[in-house]
Amino acid sequence: MERGEVQPNVFTLVSIVGALGQLMDLLQGRAIHTRLCKEELHTCSVVGTALVNMYGKCGSVDEALLAFHQIHDRDVVSWTAIINACAQNGQADVALEMYHMMLMDHVEPNIFTFSAILSTCAELKLLSEGQIVHSQIVKYGFLIGLPLANALIYMYGKCGCLLEADNVFKQMQQRDVVTWTTMMAAFLEEGDEMEVFVLLDEMKKEGIKVDDATYAVILKACAAMSLLGQGRFYHASIIDGGFSIDGIVGTALLEMYSNCGALEEACRVFDCMNDHDPSVWHSIIIAFADEGDGKKAVQLFEQMKTENVAPTSRTFVGILSGCSHAGLVREGCFYFETMRQDYGITPTQEHYGCMVDLLGRAAHLDAAEDFIEGSPLPPNGCMWSALLGACQKYGDVVRGKRAANGVIMCEPHNAAPYILLSRMYSSEGKFNEAQTLLQAMAKLGLKKKPGRTLIEVNNTCYHFLANEGLLEDKDAALDLLENLTNQAKERGYAPNTRLVLDDVSEEVKQHILSHHSERMALAFGLLNSSPGTPLRMVKNLRICLDCHNFMKHISEIIGREIVMRDLNRLHHFKDGICSCSDYL
Repeated sequence: MERGEVQPNVFTLVSIVGALGQLMDLLQGRAIHTRLCKEELHTCSVVGTALVNMYGKCGSVDEALLAFHQIHDRDVVSWTAIINACAQNGQADVALEMYHMMLMDHVEPNIFTFSAILSTCAELKLLSEGQIVHSQIVKYGFLIGLPLANALIYMYGKCGCLLEADNVFKQMQQRDVVTWTTMMAAFLEEGDEMEVFVLLDEMKKEGIKVDDATYAVILKACAAMSLLGQGRFYHASIIDGGFSIDGIVGTALLEMYSNCGALEEACRVFDCMNDHDPSVWHSIIIAFADEGDGKKAVQLFEQMKTENVAPTSRTFVGILSGCSHAGLVREGCFYFETMRQDYGITPTQEHYGCMVDLLGRAAHLDAAEDFIEGSPLPPNGCMWSALLGACQKYGDVVRGKRAANGVIMCEPHNAAPYILLSRMYSSEGKFNEAQTLLQAMAKLGLKKKPGRTLIEVNNTCYHFLANEGLLEDKDAALDLLENLTNQAKERGYAPNTRLVLDDVSEEVKQHILSHHSERMALAFGLLNSSPGTPLRMVKNLRICLDCHNFMKHISEIIGREIVMRDLNRLHHFKDGICSCSDYL
């Protein structure tokens, strides 16, 4: 155009800037910006807004803010552009600040502004702010159509207000695939995975086809419940539907298989993916970390670096977790320092929690506590909980009391520190101290979270609570458990009754242990599944030491693999051995 001595006009330049944003060509975008500045066009609202959008898509928030502040006549489109640029690049707090500045500038938001700021409130989990935005939508007289309703469902879901999200959902006259998927994600966020499948059935009845985001949510629900059979079914549907396994679908598939303990299938998905972005590497590293194969996790981390993929803060959480689960103390300390020195990543409380867990599991309790005390960040409940778990494992009651107090200070509504410390007292025969602690917990209105185990049998999931859940085959299941327990005792199993808090007889303590939810699920699975097939379970709490020992013996007696995901990690019990090498 310029060679033909035809000078591009403003609209042409705006189109070029937009195209560079789509291509994420930051260098060319800067060059055009420089030219626009020389011609004094950058202060125009249309041009300036295009620059803000371009910088936002290229991930340069600072330059987006600079371009925004150079605009003379900012309108709602300009403000919405800068809010989006901040929100989509991990700076939700800045996006919220810009929204407040817009209102102070007496600029009335539009539906796109509201959608952007609701997403911001969702990411920051600012319920009160989100509710204010909801009221402003009503105040300005906007019809809550599809875009705004979907944004409201997303905000309420992320903020844990499932009832409000469901109310918006039910009041909608029209719903699209985004609506259904967002509502499913809200239930998933609150741990109600079964409702995800209920909504999926309703969605299909309305003739709405699933998209890649829907499959990602469904697979996450399968992962949370360790529904391997269902996960395989949806994997086949993804292939039949011609969906790419790169992006969110591939990552969700990888996580589903790894959560279900099907590591070989997770690796096959990884190998079939063309785009190994940081989130994919994080998922495969975590898969091996959960399996207790820290050396493989380290190998993958190094492979990722050779492929010129820079590790993120999240990736380091994965590798530190892998080192922790495998007892690789030296390697974990090395990567913690590497994160800071070589990549300039400031450790978060999650990283410090991983390090406390790493040191505590390896019996370096002094170092673990020093790590908490020396942290530049205020210690949180995760750090103190990691130390408390280590104290329980190694019987350090004095330090355990300090750790429990730390958890209580950070999380006053958490019953876990009371339970763990009382177990430590009980294991030492200090039943009075244990009961005093439990009474204090009760006075505060705190209750122990009941143990619950889910097992998948013939592609159907069944839930079990301690002493509950067995209805039709209860007598047969209890007889089977008694028989298995006797066989385990003949092989050296001795019930660890010190874990029982109640000051009751030895016989009663053994009875309590024998009715833990995972044992009830195990008996049901053995009675209702095909011989030789693996038994797959999920427990909502950390498996106790006694049940862990029991499962090892049973896997050898029945000659079947038992796969269990507990609150902390994955366990493969096979031939009398657990994949965690007893490194709970």
